Parts: sequence; C-alpha cells; structure tokens
Amino acid sequence: MNALTPGADIDHRGTPFTEDLLHRLLTALHDPTTRQAHIGNARFDGVTFTGDARFHGATFTSNAQFDRARFETASRLGPLVCGERVVLDGAVFDQPVTVEMAARVVSCARTRCASTATLHMRYAEVDLRDAVLEYPVVVAARPDPFPSLHSDDPLSEAELSGRKPGVRLTSVGGVDAAHLALHTIDLSMCRFAGAIHLDQLRVDG
Repeated sequence: MNALTPGADIDHRGTPFTEDLLHRLLTALHDPTTRQAHIGNARFDGVTFTGDARFHGATFTSNAQFDRARFETASRLGPLVCGERVVLDGAVFDQPVTVEMAARVVSCARTRCASTATLHMRYAEVDLRDAVLEYPVVVAARPDPFPSLHSDDPLSEAELSGRKPGVRLTSVGGVDAAHLALHTIDLSMCRFAGAIHLDQLRVDG
C-alpha cells in the first residue's frame, strides 16, 4: 500500500477485508486537499467484509465494483461519492445495514438482503432487478449531501456537478415488492415487469 497515491486505480478482488485493512487502504489514498480518500477505478469483486465497510467519504472518479461481495457483519457501507457506477450485483448483506452513496448509477441486480436495509441515495439511477429482499428494505433519496467525518462541511460532490440530486428507480423486475419501501423516488422510467406483490409496495413522497 505504500506505493499508492491519491487517484490511483485499485484491484482487491477476492481479498478478505477487516475494518483495519480497509482503514489502512483508505489512509494510503488520502488526499490532503479534500481530507478524504481519492480513488480512480476500484475492484472489490468477491471481497468479504468483516466489520463495517466505512469508506469515510471516499470519492471514486470512475467505477466502484462490489460484484458478489459479502458483507458479513457490516452495519454500514459508505458514505461514498462515485462519479460513475457503483456495482453491487450479486452482493450479499447478512446483517442490518445502512448504505450511503452519491453516484450516477447504483446497480443492485441480484443483490441479496438477508436482513433489514436502508439505502440513502443521491443522484443515482438505481437498478434493483432480481434483488432478493428477505426483510424490509427502504430506498430513500437524501435531500442533502452526506456530512464529512472530518469537519462540519458536507462531502464534496464535484464528480457529480451539473446533475440533479434526485434518485430514479429503473427496474424492480423479478423482485418481491412486499418488503420494499420507496421514499421520494422517481418511478417514471421504472420497469415493473416480472415483479410480484406490487400491491404491497410502499411509496412515499
């Protein structure tokens, strides 16, 4: 990790991550100007996270990929800012979790929530296609930027400048909507084909 510099691409596919290892990785990518980790393209495919996956306001200028990652005991993922796509396809959340992300796209195709989950989003087009929701899951648009952990200032969202911060759901195809609740989410472009129990979908705002 000593060779890493802010803005570097990282590839940790298959790595088992403890909280301490993640903290050391983010420290190596620390940008003294923003006081946050600054990362290019990140690959965390197949990673197992033990403990919280607190990214402490890290900014990804490209994609952050967590395909098939497993969050065994994580109660939190984020907050983080991503200029492109956050990919959680096939990821598994074993414990109650809060996810905080500002990104262009958040893909949760085939994501499995084995306990309760709350997804606080900004800017994102969210794809829940074929997600498995075993317990209540809330997807909510956050009206204000996430707070910085190091100051009273909010996290910088410069990577998403020029975009509206509202959240759009693009698909719930194949989802059992009985456990799904949406708060202030744009459904105008959402694909509902293949979803079941849509009469139990809770929509607010």
